[in-house]
Amino acid sequence: MAGAARTGALARHWARQNVHVYILSARNNDAHGLHDALENDHIHPEFLAIDREAASPAAQQATPDTKPSLNKDPGAFRRLIWGLRALPDRYHPHWSARAAERGAAIIRDNAIDCIYSSGPPHSVHIAAAEIKRATGLPWICEQRDLWVGNPFADRPWITEALNKRLARKALPLADAFVGVTHGTVAELQSQHDAPVLLAYNGLDPADFEGIDGGDVPPPLDPDKLTIVHPGVIYAEKRDPSPLFAAVAKMDEASRGAIRMIFFHDEYDYVRGLAQTYGVMNQVEFRPMIPRHEVLALERQADLLLLAHWDDPRGDAIIPGKVFEYIGARRPIIATASASSEVAQIVRQGNFGLSGATPDEIAAHLSYWIEEKHKAGGRVPDLPAEPIADFTRDRQFEKVDALINQILPTGRGI
Repeated sequence: MAGAARTGALARHWARQNVHVYILSARNNDAHGLHDALENDHIHPEFLAIDREAASPAAQQATPDTKPSLNKDPGAFRRLIWGLRALPDRYHPHWSARAAERGAAIIRDNAIDCIYSSGPPHSVHIAAAEIKRATGLPWICEQRDLWVGNPFADRPWITEALNKRLARKALPLADAFVGVTHGTVAELQSQHDAPVLLAYNGLDPADFEGIDGGDVPPPLDPDKLTIVHPGVIYAEKRDPSPLFAAVAKMDEASRGAIRMIFFHDEYDYVRGLAQTYGVMNQVEFRPMIPRHEVLALERQADLLLLAHWDDPRGDAIIPGKVFEYIGARRPIIATASASSEVAQIVRQGNFGLSGATPDEIAAHLSYWIEEKHKAGGRVPDLPAEPIADFTRDRQFEKVDALINQILPTGRGI
């Protein structure tokens, strides 16, 4: 939800400056919290059903069981057909066509100065391009993940060729681009002549205001060093192995002083690794919990684990959790490669440990165990000052400057 949280936060950032923000988005019944966050007199959201059929009352009443079985391989040909029908994603063409039509109508009825699209899903950029064609307004295209050139995209060549064709039709109309990592910005600069801005996802200090425990919450476990990973562990892509190898190297007393807590273990991937390294006695698994509980847990924990993809293809990917962790002011253990942007951020702010060997991690764990005991049962908070550079408002001020740059003189934020 980091990306979705970013777009809602950006709308609120503009609303606080008395800017009227008209939002056109896909209806997602699982995102009530995000929708509630947009309740503001200066924010005017409108949510369109994803499919043309889903917009009809008859379709909303029907509940046919037409989903393919997840236990049966549909075959390469059928997978190809499904992939071709969902380019660049399942919101195109029905949602993007209706969004383009509705967006142009909203602009005709209101004094709007600029079009801003944020994807994925990248169908929003197709809709934004059509709105640009219809209205001539300046358009800024924000790609939280790359539409073309994404290292995680794994498509057959024909599907990728058609995906690039859709992008080539839409993206040249953009007046400027926004990327959320240095790598994304560099790739966008190689693809387009328009200006490209870096604006991190960032953090919102208000997220941690009013959570249980106050300024210094009670420790999750006063006796054991607690290491928490509250997000999803994607098998083979987010790997806690360096941490497990480090714990396995420690003496029995030190291992017994450590608790590692994971939420959502995809395909029992983490459980298998823990068994391989012989650290199952130090590992716990829990079901997913609401975000406000996650934030409270992060403040109570001693350390926060960021299991990242230790592969050059993942160097330019910065999970939204990085900034949430920074906001929690707890030391971070990041299993990212030393050359990754995640490691650079952790080093820049002295937020913890990143790109370290198991021996280095083990040494730091021993240090943190000692610090925990000295501090009365909880590793002390990190300093608050370095957080300021990574707040969303600080990042969104860069977006404001970009908008002012492309708008006619006398108009802007």
